[in-house]
Amino acid sequence: MQCNICSVISVVTLRCTVRLTVIRYGTVTGYVDSDYAGDTADRKSTSGFAFLQAGGAVSWGSKKQSTVASSTTQAEYVAASLGVREARWFQKLGGDLEGWGEQGKEGGWVGGAAAGPIQLYSDSTSALSLLNNNVISARSKHIDVCYHVAREQVELGTVVFAYCPTDKMKADMLTKPISTAKFSLFRAGIGLI
Repeated sequence: MQCNICSVISVVTLRCTVRLTVIRYGTVTGYVDSDYAGDTADRKSTSGFAFLQAGGAVSWGSKKQSTVASSTTQAEYVAASLGVREARWFQKLGGDLEGWGEQGKEGGWVGGAAAGPIQLYSDSTSALSLLNNNVISARSKHIDVCYHVAREQVELGTVVFAYCPTDKMKADMLTKPISTAKFSLFRAGIGLI
C-alpha cells in the first residue's frame, strides 16, 4: 500500500519539465601548457589545460603524452592540440543545446556555446609560431600529423592562440611540480579554493 504523500510526489514528478535558463556569464578562456620529458622513467611529457569562465574553472585536466617529444616545441604543440580538442568540445556542447549562442557575435560562451573563437593561451612562442603560420620546417616535420588539428582549427577561426608569460600560466600547476606559493597563486587564478 502506498501512502497519499508518496502518490502526490509521484504525480508532481511526472508532470514536471526541466527548463534551462540561458545566462551570459562571460567568455570561456583556455590555458594550455606542457612540461618537457617530465617522466624520468620514459621521458614522456605531460600536457595540461584549464578553461575558465567568469573567473572560475569549468574544465581542467592533465594527461601524459603518448609519444616522447623530441623538443619543448613539440611537447607544447601536443598540449595545444589537447586544449583545442577541449575547446571544440565546449563549442559542440553549445551547439547541441537549444537556444545556446549565436554564431557571429563577438566572444565567448553564451550559456554554453562559443559564439566566435575561443581564446587559448600558451607560454611557448615557438609552438605559437607553428600554430599561427602554416609552414613546415626541418625542425617541425617530425611532429605527428594527428597533432596538426590544432593548426587546422586556428586556420578555421574556431580558436585563437596568444602568448601568456610562464609566470602567469595557470595550467602550469597541472604539468609539473611547482612551489607552494606558485600553486596557491595559480589555484586562486582558476577560482579553486
